[in-house]
Amino acid sequence: LMLIGLNNCHRRYTEYQRERLERDIQAAREQGIKIIIAQHEMINTGREEDARLPSMYMNSEWCYKSAYNFYNGNDKIGAQRDNECTHAVYELICSSADVISAIFAGHWHNAAYSEINASYLKDGEAIKAVIPQYVVASAAYDDGFMTVLTVK
Repeated sequence: LMLIGLNNCHRRYTEYQRERLERDIQAAREQGIKIIIAQHEMINTGREEDARLPSMYMNSEWCYKSAYNFYNGNDKIGAQRDNECTHAVYELICSSADVISAIFAGHWHNAAYSEINASYLKDGEAIKAVIPQYVVASAAYDDGFMTVLTVK
């Protein structure tokens, strides 16, 4: 398993991150291992049903919004206003579902689950897939909010 941390604060990736991610994805393919990406901000899913993605955690007074646009929201990576490099990283992630197993993000200060429309090439043919995206809330809330995932 390869765990990759990307600092995508302010809705952007850098050229250095793009180059490193390309190399890491290629290495994962060559070695037959999976990648999990941990980053600050979530990315658009490209799935219409996520235009009003509901929160999974509405029990606290700090939760100020019940749903967000993960489909094509301008406040997330994958929107039309992305710069060229950020768009290239978004496309790289979305076209690497053969090795990218999941994305973990925060930023929202809430909890949500979505699946990113993705693909990968197999024998020159584009195969449709999804990449799970977990948005986790801050541990500072409710006496230590915690998300636990078990990977089998």
